[in-house]
Formats: sequence, structure tokens, C-alpha cells
Amino acid sequence: MAEPLVAPVTDDPDRWRRRAISISGVLLASWALAAAALPLLLVSLLLELVRPRKLAATRALLMFGAYLGCELLGLLGAGWIALTTSGEALVEASYTLQRRWNSALCGALSALFNLTWDVQGLDQCRPGPTLLLVRHASTADTILPVALLSAGLGLKLRYVLKSELLWDPCIDVIGQRVPNVFVRRGDAGEVDRVRALARGLGADETLVLYPEGTRFSPARQTARVAELQSQPEDIQALARALQVTLAPKPGGVLAILDAEPRLDVVFCAHTGLEGARTLADLVRGELVDKVVKVRFERVPAAEIPTDPAARYRWLLTRWGAIDEWIRAQNNGASVIVSGDPQSP
Repeated sequence: MAEPLVAPVTDDPDRWRRRAISISGVLLASWALAAAALPLLLVSLLLELVRPRKLAATRALLMFGAYLGCELLGLLGAGWIALTTSGEALVEASYTLQRRWNSALCGALSALFNLTWDVQGLDQCRPGPTLLLVRHASTADTILPVALLSAGLGLKLRYVLKSELLWDPCIDVIGQRVPNVFVRRGDAGEVDRVRALARGLGADETLVLYPEGTRFSPARQTARVAELQSQPEDIQALARALQVTLAPKPGGVLAILDAEPRLDVVFCAHTGLEGARTLADLVRGELVDKVVKVRFERVPAAEIPTDPAARYRWLLTRWGAIDEWIRAQNNGASVIVSGDPQSP
């Protein structure tokens, strides 16, 4: 039986200062956007006349407004939940709020940028408990697991995320009420917290990890390969072969599988969201009319090596298959399209 849902909390002395700044920032940005919405829309439409980009600037502006709206509603919901519930009911209500917040953001992104979704293998994510390893291509892919696994399959997700995301007030307030770990870079104790997060996962739960740690760039790929110079040559060769993804960092993955060797691992490869890496990408229209292709593949625990070195080779080999699949999709491979991100 799964253990009680208790978030692994660590000391966070900056919590209230951070929230004062981030929540004030959302309120001020919302007020400023509301005051300047009409002029900004006119400017974005005029830019479209000068340099047509499928109304990309207008879409980006509307998406920013949708994001702020979701933040405000999410914070109001979080406040209401805190006043009316407690204990396990607070955790359950926070999961529901997280699912609705993510679904609203995903829906706005899909509608405003006319995204088409091709999702394959979603049924392999159930039942839990599983470890979900997701490719990290842009800020937008952080909403994928909730939009697909939580809203689509009813699974509860425990996240391992970088602590910088706590500057998003909804992620901060809601995300720290449910079992998640926000990793602080360079903190030696974080592996133990990640290991603790893996314990007690139930049949309706999945642990989500982005093993690359950051988004791909050629410079980051060079630096990541350099970090592996002390590793055997075959490990380095597997890392060098990656062309559009970064070699996964082994610490979190190996710690989780060491703590919970019963976990099946589900790999989530995706492409199409690279155009949401930055605001400039959105304004240039890099995301408009894209087909977002997502593929899930499950590996049973019995097929995962138990030796740490062999396990890392296995992880790099699997990641190489993801890298190859992404390149194949971007080279024009045919796909079967479904129109809803929650469709299997």
C-alpha cells in the first residue's frame, strides 16, 4: 500500500520574500497588460502588415495574457483551498487545481498557436508506479505530463524540478503542497531528497524527471560531453552521438532506481515545442501551426540492469534512440495525427 502523500519539505528561508516579489510581479504585470492591451494589440497587428508572421506577435501577446489569467485564478484557487481544507483533503484539492491550471495553459497554447497533437503510446503510462523520463526542449514541455497523464489518465504526478521554477507563484504555492522536489543546483543533499520522493509510489502515481537537466544547445552538449571525460570510452561515445538532446545526468535517475528497483521506466520523446524556448521564438512564429509529436515507451523493471555502470549505459542507449527518433520526425517522417493533447 502506498505511503501517505507527504511532500518532502526542505528549509526554504527565502519563501516569503520570493512569493512577495513573484505574486506582486504577476499582479503588476496583469494590471499593466490590461491597461495597455489595446495599444499593444494594435502595434502587433501593424507589425504583421510590415512583416507577416501568421499573427505570431498577436498570438504571443494573447498567450501572455492567458498565462497571467491562469496565474491569478490559480492563486485565488490556492487561497480558497487553504482556507477551506486541510490535511489529505488539501493535498487532493491541490492535485485537482494543478491539473486544471496545467490543462488551461495547454489548451490556451494549443488554441492560440494552432497546434496539432500526435500522441502515441499514452496507454503505456498506466498503471503506475512508474518513473517518467521526459525530454526537455522548452519551458512548454513542463506542462506535458500533467496535460497528458494527469488530465488524460487520472495519474498523480510527483515532480523533480529545478528550484528556479519556484519564481512562478502558482508552481511555488501549489507545487509545494503536493509531493515534489525542487532541486537546488550544487546542493549535495538533493539526491537524498529525490530518493525519498520515489518511495511509496502507488498504482495511480508517476514520478516525473527531466534527466537532461536543461535545454539542448551545441555549447551545452560540448560541456556535457566534457563532464564525462573520466567515464569509459563507450560512455563518452554514446554521449557524443547525441545531436539534438543532452546526455542525461545519472544522479537522479540512478538514485531513484536504487531506492525503488520495482519501478518500470517510461520514456517520453517529443518534438514540436522547440518554438517555445523563448519569448522571441514565440514572437517570430516558431510555434505557429506546429505538429507536436509525443511518443511514450515503457521498459519493465526486470529489463533494467541493476549494476550502476550498466544501468547508465542502458540509459544513454535509450536516450540515443530518443535522439534518433526526434531527428527522424524533424526530417519529415509521416505521422498519424490526433487533434487533442489528451487523446491516446
